[in-house]
Amino acid sequence: MWSATETALATPELLEAILLGVDMRTVLISAQRVCRYWRELISQSGPLQEHLYFKPRRTTYWDDLEENQLACVALPLVFAEYVIRLYTPRA
Repeated sequence: MWSATETALATPELLEAILLGVDMRTVLISAQRVCRYWRELISQSGPLQEHLYFKPRRTTYWDDLEENQLACVALPLVFAEYVIRLYTPRA
């Protein structure tokens, strides 16, 4: 008999909801290495692919856009220039 934790982690919808609450770096680097089932779920789940910025988010408003935090850390000069241009008033 499985425990409640094992049952939750074996249910794709529940595992997906849990992983959507986990930070992007952990899902990208650690969660995919737990087991093949988790890796397959992460690679096939649309919402998780959006969470990892592998697929574009479906948004209609510019206010809903978010920065990719891993890209900001890896490429700070590129994103600093982008943010400055984004928020500088045009003459």
